[in-house]
Amino acid sequence: MDRVDYFNEVGEEFDPDFSKKDRQQTKTRTDISDQIEKKIESKDETSIYYQSEKIGQILKKGPGYLYEMSEGFEFENETFYKDNYQEPRKYPKSYVEETDMGWS
Repeated sequence: MDRVDYFNEVGEEFDPDFSKKDRQQTKTRTDISDQIEKKIESKDETSIYYQSEKIGQILKKGPGYLYEMSEGFEFENETFYKDNYQEPRKYPKSYVEETDMGWS
C-alpha cells in the first residue's frame, strides 16, 4: 500500500503534491557563526547569544550535546544560521467563541 492509499483509507485528506511543494521552497538564511557568543550557565548548560539576545542553549546529554535554538535560528553542520524571513505568529482572538455556556 503506498502513502496516498493509506491516507485515503483512514479517511484523512492527503495532498500528494504537498511534499513536493515543501521540497521546492528554499530556505534563505544567513551564517552568523562568527557573531555568536557563548556563556557557561552551569556545568551542563551553555547559553548562546547573537547581538546580546539569547537565541539558544547547549545542553550536555550523555556523551554528546543537544542544541536548542529559538525560533528563527538553526544549528546545522557546526554552523549557526539566522532565518532571513519569519512569518509572524497568528494568535486566536479567543480560545472559546460562540458557545452555549455563555463564555467569551
